Amino acid sequence: MGRAAIQANCPGEHSKQKAYLLFFRQFKPQANLVKNYRRFYPYQEIDFQPLVNAYQINGVSLLIIDGPWVLALDNIPQDYWILQKNAKVNLERLLQKAKPKKIIIDRSNSPYYRDQWVETIKEYHIPYHNIPIAVPLFN
Repeated sequence: MGRAAIQANCPGEHSKQKAYLLFFRQFKPQANLVKNYRRFYPYQEIDFQPLVNAYQINGVSLLIIDGPWVLALDNIPQDYWILQKNAKVNLERLLQKAKPKKIIIDRSNSPYYRDQWVETIKEYHIPYHNIPIAVPLFN
């Protein structure tokens, strides 16, 4: 059992291929979710891969940033970035090296990091999406 990503290709509308990427923190190939996808959706191929921090899907790049290691990259993917797990990264320095099309701040980040990143992102005029932290419905 480990972290994994599944890329599933299926025929889409008008004979175009569509690709879907599903992420699992704890993954078992025999899990019911995977069995159900195989049974109910006409996927031509399902590929199980270990989770990594960069993906290329149908020509679009996705970079998952969860630590300062990203500053050492020579070629930084420039389509979509996901900031997660309170990544100890100097976002301003990273944005001087590359400019993504959009930055996504996921809900695993503390409000402090979220606020700091949003300020920096606005300075560089980059579109972003700040996934809200779940709020309890009842006290």
